[in-house]
Parts: sequence; structure tokens; C-alpha cells
Amino acid sequence: MIKIQDNDIKISNLAEVYKDFAELIGYENVIVLYHYMGGQQVSFPKKLYSKEYIDNEICRLYNGNNIKQLAKKFNYTDCHIYRILKRYKYEI
Repeated sequence: MIKIQDNDIKISNLAEVYKDFAELIGYENVIVLYHYMGGQQVSFPKKLYSKEYIDNEICRLYNGNNIKQLAKKFNYTDCHIYRILKRYKYEI
């Protein structure tokens, strides 16, 4: 790795992917990310939260007649909400 003093660097000098991240999370955080993940291929899942968390939230929010609202909120089909609730033994 080429050692360059940080105060010499402008965001415009970064590789394209790092420029995008610098604009989003800041230059200092990009440097941390680079040192931690540099050289690795990383993909970010479309879903931010774990399946278990979403399932628990659906069960917690279910009030007996809000299947359509839950489906819309979690971007699932009505059928998938039914399956989740059935898996957790909810009366539907």
C-alpha cells in the first residue's frame, strides 16, 4: 500500500466506489472501511433486518385483522404473512 498523508487526499482523488461511500458516510469512515474490508468483495442484502426479527415484529404487530397492512409494511405478500403467523401458531 502506498502511504500518503491523509491531509493530502481529496475525495475527488479516491477510486469511484470510495468516492460514493465518502459522500455518504464521510472520508474518515471510508478510511476505516478500506482498512477493514479493502480487497474483499462485499454485497449488501436487500433486507436490512434478520428474518427472525421481522417474523417477531409481524407477530408482535398482528392484531387479528391487519394482514394486508403488515404485508405492505414489510413488503411481503399476504400469503407470506399468513405463513409466518401460522408458523408461530397464531389463530388466523
